[in-house]
Amino acid sequence: MLSRVMHLIEDILKEPPMLFVGLFRADGVPILVKCVKRMDFLNLIYWLEGHVKDSLNQMVTENLNDLNAKFNKFFIRILPLSRTLALVMIAEDEMSLYKFEMDLVSLKSQLRNS
Repeated sequence: MLSRVMHLIEDILKEPPMLFVGLFRADGVPILVKCVKRMDFLNLIYWLEGHVKDSLNQMVTENLNDLNAKFNKFFIRILPLSRTLALVMIAEDEMSLYKFEMDLVSLKSQLRNS
């Protein structure tokens, strides 16, 4: 199953404005992370470990489906896949928001069916 998930993530990352896709546990620990520019995202992954945990707690508390953020020139989307997994996608702000949303919905449904 892990190889199938990796293949799905690699397909999404083929789009040039897409920079990062990761699966995180509910406690913020990254399970699977793929990014285009590894060195640029090491600090971001460290930041996401704490942020994913806090974001998932906020989503439960406020009954939210997902969280969107814009950080510098990046769009960040955190989406719970289950009670224990979250999907994080990051794209450059030049990417079409519609395309970003469609990639996210597609990946989410494919991961849930895996």
